[in-house]
Amino acid sequence: MTFGERLAAGPFVRVPPRRRNIQVPVPSRRAALAGLALYAPCRLRTLVAHHAGWALVGVLGPRVLPSSRGPWQPPMAADCWETICDGWRSELGDFDAVAVYERPQASRSGVSALLLTNGHPLAFVKLRQESSRLQLSERVLSALAIAPSRHFHSPAPLAAGSALDWEWLALSPMPLYPHRPAHAPPMARIVEDLQDRLAPVLDGQGVPPHWRPMHGDLTPWNLRRVGPWALWLLDWEEVGWGPPGADEVYYAATASVLLGSRPRAQPEDAEAIRFWRSRVGSRPSGDFDRVLNDALVGILATMAGPDGADGGAAYEEGPARDSTASSSRSPADTGSNVASTWRRAAPPMRDRRSGSSSSDSTAETNPRSSSGGTR
Repeated sequence: MTFGERLAAGPFVRVPPRRRNIQVPVPSRRAALAGLALYAPCRLRTLVAHHAGWALVGVLGPRVLPSSRGPWQPPMAADCWETICDGWRSELGDFDAVAVYERPQASRSGVSALLLTNGHPLAFVKLRQESSRLQLSERVLSALAIAPSRHFHSPAPLAAGSALDWEWLALSPMPLYPHRPAHAPPMARIVEDLQDRLAPVLDGQGVPPHWRPMHGDLTPWNLRRVGPWALWLLDWEEVGWGPPGADEVYYAATASVLLGSRPRAQPEDAEAIRFWRSRVGSRPSGDFDRVLNDALVGILATMAGPDGADGGAAYEEGPARDSTASSSRSPADTGSNVASTWRRAAPPMRDRRSGSSSSDSTAETNPRSSSGGTR
């Protein structure tokens, strides 16, 4: 049996119960805890259940996980998977197990893997069949590693590569603790830090002059409290440009749906609300997050008020993204309009290494409105 076959053989337990898109390795207690850390619940009921499950596994081991054991089937050919695993060992060092996050949305391809050595996280790796999103994450996170924020942590790029039509980006893992949505995060300071650090990296050509850099997916499932104090901001694949207040508005809307908080919109948020009503409304109606997206549309309409009842349908986002990046992406995945054009402020990891690929995404976690989902 090859190394890649041994990794895929597991055995694994699939969680959470309804979604079953996280493969938790169960050879050891620590490996199971690492796999459970990929789950990022937001609602109180699922948050309590997750923390209770974490505690039980910590005391009694992975045998308490109530699910059948089995192997995992990688989404690529066996020889490609073997090549990817060899690349990881060459660039990152030895590892002996993986925990896997499978994206549940039909419109979003790719998987992520947490590489483990004796149950200890080595790297969090994103695997995609499109290079633009990983290039986006790599450049942004490289810039954040050079000038870290005082108000949040972010993963740092470790290595990158490719095999056949698959691209991968390895990031530093979060601490091995269960995490939770941030209560009353310092949103103004987070957004200010984010904008200051992204402005020199993003190319603003063709962007409306009043637009600002944005994270593009600033939500309770991506802004996580780890341990008593540390805030981590994850999933940087949607970074780009947006109207003033875009990140604040989207966080308020998603927090309202998932956490029950009351969204507060200011008059100056009108354009950002129209921006998100247009974007969320264009997502595929048959995708896994349909219930969440429908709820977001309703919350955004409420935030718009009576004067903005038809604003979502009339809003146009501005200049289009380059055709290479946009041709393979559905409306649900389209990031900012010009986010794929970059200044060479921070070269990609692969440009700094010899013998790697010549060309180049989740707590990559994504929500659902029911208690069985990740959020």
